[in-house]
Amino acid sequence: MQFDFLIIGGGVVGMAVAYGLLRRGQKVIMLDEGDDVLRASRGNAGLTWVQGKGVGMPRYAELSLQSSDAWPFFASELSERSGVPLEYSRQGGIDICFDVQEAEARVANYRKLQASSPYLARYFQWEYLDRRALLTYLPGLGESIHGGTWSPHDGHCNPLLLLRALLTASLKMGLSYHPGCSVQHLEPNRAGFTASTLGGNCSAERIIVAAGLGAKHPLPHAGSERRCIPIARADPRNGKNASDIATSYTTDKANR
Repeated sequence: MQFDFLIIGGGVVGMAVAYGLLRRGQKVIMLDEGDDVLRASRGNAGLTWVQGKGVGMPRYAELSLQSSDAWPFFASELSERSGVPLEYSRQGGIDICFDVQEAEARVANYRKLQASSPYLARYFQWEYLDRRALLTYLPGLGESIHGGTWSPHDGHCNPLLLLRALLTASLKMGLSYHPGCSVQHLEPNRAGFTASTLGGNCSAERIIVAAGLGAKHPLPHAGSERRCIPIARADPRNGKNASDIATSYTTDKANR
């Protein structure tokens, strides 16, 4: 069978892309590593979060908010298709500020973000709460805490159930799923791409590499000269966001 898309990596990103493509009638094959591989998809908190996203990059903040707004329908549809409850909840979230300097910086960042985007100015809701106000939500909060920002957009799900639901629903829609198939080599050809594994070869017109940090191995063979490496690490002391997961690339015949 000739597939429209070959996806390398079966974590939450690869599975979500497969789910979306299958919903649109595409033929998808996925090559994944084994269950013993370390996955960010199994080690994260399952946050569907808006706060802290896109400071200095308004379009990213807009996409984060739009994604959060789309989650209730997505969670309901996915649970119905898969029969797996996601334990999704969207009751708002609190992002703690330890001192006045952090509080002032947070408020300034959010106001700047809203000033840079009419969409965020209208739809991004947040409020700074001092320690006394936070005690309503977080009884027993330490006395040294200055306060924190609250936003109604923030929520969470169970990341393990999310991954299971995406796989279950995708299989029902025809995903050709091959676990334990580490890609040894990617080769562009006239019809698209061919991936070589220890168990054989498979081909598709387009590839999507969603292998996290493992993406640095197959990409050079696929005609991509981009290096795929970590570019930053999270530092809770200065509030920087984690951005150390390798970028996922989509490559097709048109842009080789």
